[in-house]
This record gives sequence, C-alpha cells and structure tokens, in this order.
Amino acid sequence: IVYQQLKNQVGDFKSLKYAETWIQVSNKSLQIIRLKGDFEKSNKNLEIRVVLNESAKIVGFFIKPWSDML
Repeated sequence: IVYQQLKNQVGDFKSLKYAETWIQVSNKSLQIIRLKGDFEKSNKNLEIRVVLNESAKIVGFFIKPWSDML
C-alpha cells in the first residue's frame, strides 16, 4: 500500500544511492542510514531514511524530500 501511494505521487522507482550513516551523540544505540532515491515523476531526490537499533532491527523508516543536512 505504501509503495503504491508513493508511486502515485512520484512515479516509478529509478535508482537508489547510499548517502551516509549517522550515529547520534546522545544515543549511540541508534544508527540512521540515509539513502538518496530518484523517482520517475519527481524533479527532486527523496531521502529514504532507515533507523536501526543496537540489534540491527528497523525501528524507523521515513521517506521525505532530500536535504543535504540531517
């Protein structure tokens, strides 16, 4: 369902590029992995953000407009 909603808004997925992994100073148990996604109908990249806990389990997943700053 989420992919279909995203596809309706920004079109088909074209590519994905790793941007960075960030670890919070105040909470080192979380890793934030940022990926830059390119989609068919979007003239701007989207950020696909995956947050992992200390067990490498996904505890957060976000898709939002790309920003160079976290």
